[in-house]
Amino acid sequence: MTQWRMPECMEKKIEEVHQRMLRCIPSEGRLAQIAKEVTVRRGKMLRPALLLAVAGADAEEEDTLAVGAAIEYLHMASLIHDDIIDGATQRRSAPSVVARHGLAMALYCGDYLICLALRCLSEVDRSLVPEKPWDFMTPLLEAEAEQLSSRFFQNITKEHYLERIEAKTGALFALACAAGGTLRRATPKVLRDLRKGGLAFGIAFQLRDDVLDLLQNPGEDLQSGTYTLPVFLALEEDPRLKDRLSSASPEEVSSAIQKTRAIERTKGIMQEQWALALKYLRPHLAPENAVFLADLIAFLEDTCT
Repeated sequence: MTQWRMPECMEKKIEEVHQRMLRCIPSEGRLAQIAKEVTVRRGKMLRPALLLAVAGADAEEEDTLAVGAAIEYLHMASLIHDDIIDGATQRRSAPSVVARHGLAMALYCGDYLICLALRCLSEVDRSLVPEKPWDFMTPLLEAEAEQLSSRFFQNITKEHYLERIEAKTGALFALACAAGGTLRRATPKVLRDLRKGGLAFGIAFQLRDDVLDLLQNPGEDLQSGTYTLPVFLALEEDPRLKDRLSSASPEEVSSAIQKTRAIERTKGIMQEQWALALKYLRPHLAPENAVFLADLIAFLEDTCT
């Protein structure tokens, strides 16, 4: 399924979340202006989409929009902080905040978006907010810090890497799914399934990014020493690649990795995680939202080339 579009009803709801985000920004202030700049340029908003799919028609609409806006703001804040660390100059086909406004202002803006997320959550009935949102965010931050401190490390195991991305990428997807369940007052057992499904979705999504980055744009991660699962699996298969990581060009390293089974093995693990996401999430979704989830995963899986 290489041709797919967001269903019109879901796209309409996502745009409502987007408008809710814009309404949350104060009308005055330097950081408010920058926040509006980055919020206007919408991303895919997959985290709010999963929230909406899980919450369904049983949740209060205004609460769902506010929580969706909060989760997307947390995601955007993490992207800005990533760009600061990586020195990235582009984000969503436009100059990044750090490139446009400088490192210090970008740091303040990332923190400001977290404040906006808290502002959105403050408008929701406390009983309908995930019990401990920080339980999802602190592992994300720890994983980011661990990734930064282990740049250029070549001996990270597959298991350790999967644990890292479960925290780094899986956390916000798990929060989105758990929040959707909380908004519709799901049982504790259902909430456990939703968290597991969100984590699996996030792991698969990160592995997809890892493959696409290595195939399409290997320079950034390889040059910064931010090695991903295909690299570790390739080193496991062919230890001679260790020397090439520091001496060859990113394109040459990517070509060498593609001659191993690392990409194929990474895709296999990715597919296992997509299957787990469906296993844990689909039984708890309305029929039309279950179809949406299956179609979305099929699209993400088929376009990982």
